[in-house]
Amino acid sequence: MPVEIKELVIRAVTDSGEGMPPEVLARAMENFDRRQESAKDPRPTQDRPQKAGVLTGVRAMLSKLTDRPALAATASVAALCVALVVFQPGLLDRPFPVEEG
Repeated sequence: MPVEIKELVIRAVTDSGEGMPPEVLARAMENFDRRQESAKDPRPTQDRPQKAGVLTGVRAMLSKLTDRPALAATASVAALCVALVVFQPGLLDRPFPVEEG
């Protein structure tokens, strides 16, 4: 917390007229300072692991791919292509509604 904000909070608490004992305020400020964490420094990009990256994960996934899931994937892609070829001409040649007026 910046020093200015901290001073404003202390002034607001002491000026509020609630009669807070100075020992309590000192203890609260001590706890606040102790509990504050500072952000860790970012890791330099030179230290990243050698095997990091998107393509590495894709390669690992494809290397573990067996015949059965590969066959299912190619069959589903083929089914989508057939559906696209069969239904696309009908979808494009639909007549537009004519408004009578």
